[in-house]
Amino acid sequence: MTKANECRNFVIAGHAGSGKTTLCELMLSKSGVIPRPGSIEAKNTVSDFMADEQARQAGIYSSCLNCTWKENQFFFTDTPGYGEFIGEYVAAALAVFAVCEALTASADNMFVSYAFNIVLFALYAAYLVRRERIDLGAMLRAFLHR
Repeated sequence: MTKANECRNFVIAGHAGSGKTTLCELMLSKSGVIPRPGSIEAKNTVSDFMADEQARQAGIYSSCLNCTWKENQFFFTDTPGYGEFIGEYVAAALAVFAVCEALTASADNMFVSYAFNIVLFALYAAYLVRRERIDLGAMLRAFLHR
């Protein structure tokens, strides 16, 4: 059984076309989970296996993956890069923060809670960034003191 200090939980996030799925394929290949990395063009990646994702050549759904590297167990999620599917990223990020919250000591919970609030703020700010005259500093202070 893997010890908690040997587990790594994270989300692969970035804009569309930034190489998230390619990175996941390389991680799975180098760790021996798959014999060779798939490619988006060949429509044979582990992450983008649904027909609609293969047709678009872009992720629509988050994919939970795992591998072992140097005695550490990695649990990670490949998320879609297009803004229309931000709910997939939010769900993955919430899951990772929930795991972090469960694994940290009570003294560290303040840090996890603070980091979680920053992520929520960033997502909220991303939606409002096109509005005029937004004071992001004031918005962040109000968000963190709620």
